[in-house]
Amino acid sequence: MGMMYHHKHSSPMGMVGLIVAMIGLLVFAALIYELMMNKSWIVQHIPPEVKQAMPESMAKALE
Repeated sequence: MGMMYHHKHSSPMGMVGLIVAMIGLLVFAALIYELMMNKSWIVQHIPPEVKQAMPESMAKALE
């Protein structure tokens, strides 16, 4: 990280990488948020066997 700011002019590639990372993070956060919002929809599609195989803490979190 320190190497990037070593030059007086920040390299364009460094900036692009930073922007891509930011966008990727936003998309990832949006995906997680969608999953949280649609949790009940996902739960309905989980077979009972899978639910039983889950740790109790996870099963409770899904309810």
